[in-house]
Amino acid sequence: MRGRWLLIVGVALAVLGGALTFAYLQSLDRRAPVVVAARDLPPRHQIGPGDVRLTYLHPEAVLAGSLRDPAAIQGNWVVEQIFAGEQVTSARTQLSLADHCAWGLGATHRAMFVPAGFAKAAGGAVRPGDRVDLVAVTTGYGEAMAYRLASNLRVLELRDERGLQVAGGASKSLLGGVLLAVPEYLVEPVALAVACGHVYAVLRDPLLFEHQMPDTESGSEEEPQ
Repeated sequence: MRGRWLLIVGVALAVLGGALTFAYLQSLDRRAPVVVAARDLPPRHQIGPGDVRLTYLHPEAVLAGSLRDPAAIQGNWVVEQIFAGEQVTSARTQLSLADHCAWGLGATHRAMFVPAGFAKAAGGAVRPGDRVDLVAVTTGYGEAMAYRLASNLRVLELRDERGLQVAGGASKSLLGGVLLAVPEYLVEPVALAVACGHVYAVLRDPLLFEHQMPDTESGSEEEPQ
């Protein structure tokens, strides 16, 4: 009789163990939809087709604030670097940067306004997102001198003579200057050049920016002594 009860208990424990094991394995197979970056997304990048994709992760691996619908964030702006494969969270994106022009610059850069009418801004052809070099012209010691002040700076915004943002497609006849992402160590030299002479923004080839690495704006070049 005792052996029979032991057999029943053993069978019951085996069934319970199997059920628990099955439930555990089934829980491991649970997946939740999550939006991840399809490629590296730098700060101040507007999310477009091909920038993000939908993947499925275990619910315990999903970060707080992770987004679930790739279509819903098209047109949003990246405010913090998102590397390929990383989850896209609401804290790293923003609907608009209009009121937050310095978002995403980090500790190494500053948003700096450089006065430049259309004659000093490549004839008004400069647009937000472009890369420009700055050329300074001074007349110190009675002789004019021009020199390359900075290279590969990112254009954040265009501003008119009243300090208002120039929207895309708007007339640039009253262009007041460009708001640039300037490395911290270049803030004083740029300010001095603006105060003592003329500063011109020279457009760079965007393809050159994508395929070539010399990048003063990102601080890859050595700081001048």
